[in-house]
Amino acid sequence: MSLDIRYLTNGEKSVYAVRNSGVTPTSLEIFETYEDIDERIRHYAPKGEPKWCGPDLARTFGVLDLFYPNHPNCVMKNYSDRQCIAESCKYNRGLPKYECLSKTKPFCFAMWTFISGLYYLIRRPFRKIRRRILYGN
Repeated sequence: MSLDIRYLTNGEKSVYAVRNSGVTPTSLEIFETYEDIDERIRHYAPKGEPKWCGPDLARTFGVLDLFYPNHPNCVMKNYSDRQCIAESCKYNRGLPKYECLSKTKPFCFAMWTFISGLYYLIRRPFRKIRRRILYGN
């Protein structure tokens, strides 16, 4: 028996996810409280504060439908047929929670792309100048 017990939350709901990978197919059981877990394996369950997980981690741990029902597909052009990976998305920088930048404000997404590219073009010559001053190359 290979058990993985995690205490997870999305900020609103907390559950214990018990995965037994020692059986085929792997089983997953969800428990609301510590006392609901079977007495024989309860001592393996973590105590204390639950670990927060966004939609991507919730999918990994098997609690996506419980924590985030009706989670949308990605709105990016190249990924439109796939589920949104939320907190793991590279287009999610600095936004509250897991709102996709292109979904909320397309103009801001285009401006952010433009500014980051401009920053790279401006920064590069200054690196060479700084290197010449500091190291004499």
